[in-house]
Amino acid sequence: MENIVINAVPTYPNAPVGANLLKADLQGFLKQLSAKNAANAYLLVDSQNAMQIDEPGIKVVPVQAPSGFVYSNPAAAWRAVNNGADCPIDKVYTVEEIMDAASKTLFVFDSAGKSKEIQVDRQCTAAEILRQHGGADGPKAVYLGFPMAIMLDASQLEKPLEITTDYALILAEQDCILHQLAAIAQAFYSESCGRCVFGYEGLFQMQAILSDMTNKKGKIDDIALMAELGDIMKAQCLCEVGKTAANLITSAMKAFEAEITEHITKKNCKAAFCKKFITFHILKDKCVGCMECQDACEDEVIAGKKRFVHVIDQDECIQCGKCFEACEHGAIVKAGAIKPKCPPKPVPCTAS
Repeated sequence: MENIVINAVPTYPNAPVGANLLKADLQGFLKQLSAKNAANAYLLVDSQNAMQIDEPGIKVVPVQAPSGFVYSNPAAAWRAVNNGADCPIDKVYTVEEIMDAASKTLFVFDSAGKSKEIQVDRQCTAAEILRQHGGADGPKAVYLGFPMAIMLDASQLEKPLEITTDYALILAEQDCILHQLAAIAQAFYSESCGRCVFGYEGLFQMQAILSDMTNKKGKIDDIALMAELGDIMKAQCLCEVGKTAANLITSAMKAFEAEITEHITKKNCKAAFCKKFITFHILKDKCVGCMECQDACEDEVIAGKKRFVHVIDQDECIQCGKCFEACEHGAIVKAGAIKPKCPPKPVPCTAS
């Protein structure tokens, strides 16, 4: 008879698949769990949503888990359950695995944070996920989170997959792949246990290099450095967090190499997303001189007066984007390498 852990802690806080299944059908879960005939069963739950289960052989273990990657790892689950006691864990399950669900529950997000909960076959494609989600036409990429952790470009949407994650992110053309990779690297780094050099320091270095690239500090040699670092991490990291992150980041950098290289060589973010690569400009033929942008600018770098085309001081602008959000006339635009022609100083408005 085995000692088992069932992990109901969400890997992603905004995709609580296991917790939702327990709330929806606790009795069904307990029935399926009893069929495992385990010596001891430990149910890991988020301490903020702890529950009471009065069943012999089952112990609820509340843990503080803001994100939860770590509790899919048997060693981490063992430590959470035993707190150092000598009682080895034989296997870690998800709630879905215990309930033997025929389909996979998936929370699908876009970069604006909008989400939809869908049901897909465990063996499916990213294209099928997009069809179930609806509203995503010709995405730039689809990211499937941990433990899969893969970034698929448009040419890979029909690739057969085994869905093991609870989280998917759809990226459109206006989304920056480099920015997303930097954020993903930061998430993996925050989940690293720190017990192996290549996992902890490797993820730190990857996150730092990607962050430099998004802040106009990248060097062309960084791309080869990331590939070399990733190969070492895949061979030397002691847990799946480091290995998975290294594989994800290096494969995504190869698939989207042209976009990433453009940040370094042309100092341009094609998606006009990375703040250090964009500038804001006020178009003469659309500005009505309403002064809303000037009021929104806390740094006072917008010149102009009523019924005059306003002008942004590019040397002083910090690219916060508040003027862009405040303009209701579409007069303020983002620009990358190619800048629109605008007056150097305020002139009378022609737009009405």
